[in-house]
Amino acid sequence: MRPSDLRVCPQCGTQNKSKWEFCVRCGESLQDVAPGAARARPSDSEPEQGSSPILWKGLLASLVVLGGLIFAWTRFPHGLDPQAPGPSSFTFARTQPPTPPTPQSNSALPGAEEFREGKDALDMGNVPRAIERLAQAVALGPDNALYHSVYGQALAAGQRFDDAVVEFESSVRLEPANLTSLAGWAQALERGGKLDESLVVYQRILAVSPSDGVALRGVARVAKQNGHFDVALASLKRLAEMQPDDLVIQQDLAFALSRTGDLPGAVAAYRGVLAKYPDADVTRGLLAEALFQQGQNDAALAVFRQGLATKPTSPLLHRGLASLLERSGRPGEAVAEYREYVRLAPNAPDAKDLADRAAQLEKNLAAAS
Repeated sequence: MRPSDLRVCPQCGTQNKSKWEFCVRCGESLQDVAPGAARARPSDSEPEQGSSPILWKGLLASLVVLGGLIFAWTRFPHGLDPQAPGPSSFTFARTQPPTPPTPQSNSALPGAEEFREGKDALDMGNVPRAIERLAQAVALGPDNALYHSVYGQALAAGQRFDDAVVEFESSVRLEPANLTSLAGWAQALERGGKLDESLVVYQRILAVSPSDGVALRGVARVAKQNGHFDVALASLKRLAEMQPDDLVIQQDLAFALSRTGDLPGAVAAYRGVLAKYPDADVTRGLLAEALFQQGQNDAALAVFRQGLATKPTSPLLHRGLASLLERSGRPGEAVAEYREYVRLAPNAPDAKDLADRAAQLEKNLAAAS
């Protein structure tokens, strides 16, 4: 490997591969260090003399991690010349320690200025300018994961989801555990209509971070759109535990429970939402439907009537009650509720159809009598 392909640690001078973000010896961050930017330290096969025993223990420990080698050795006694070790010690050659390299600033990275301008433009909402400058940054620093990630964000903001996917993929290829890039990748796939692929990436995030809220919501959302309510259910349960006061999550959980056959669980979850937000007409309708599916017709009708007691002009409640009454074999009461719905919402898309339905039910009643 050429020296220009290596990152030299500004802390200890160790040579690292260009794609490594932290020094293999001392753990110092290399994210602001350009490859080949500082004078290389002597190679591991040519260790320097004058180093302390502790320093060499650190080097050998790194070699153990990298190569799987096991070393047995003894610390040099204080004041003992390393060139005259005891029988259980290693012999190291003497060299002068290297001059510590000057740490690289962000501005020294290829494309740093273009990236800064692009990021500022994106933060200010100037998406076209952000895309232009970030594209230049990526061209100048193709191995910079952050450049690809932010460029992907800009492309997604510009509705260029397929292009955004490419950039997020590149960022993840360079930094596989970067959750921000993984989330951006999954969201770009989802917004581009590639639901199955986005689900895979969301699940990849959860494999690393099981409580990641973005990924949990993504899995629940995408799985629900695909009709995979069993998959959505696991994520919704976890979200409900994490955010018990989020009524949207609680209602989504209740709906997923009903769609997977757990009607008692769904009823309990819907009642929990209504206890905190009694004006939630949609939740009330879903609760009534779950009760009706269990054969609890009277309880289901009572849920609608309780809502109408405080909101007598709610078209949604009148419509739901009318449907439930008809299915419960009470067409005369259903006619009255259908007509009240049409009166309250005469311009609703289904107003004419339900007016016709009321007329037909009334005609059937007259014929039956």
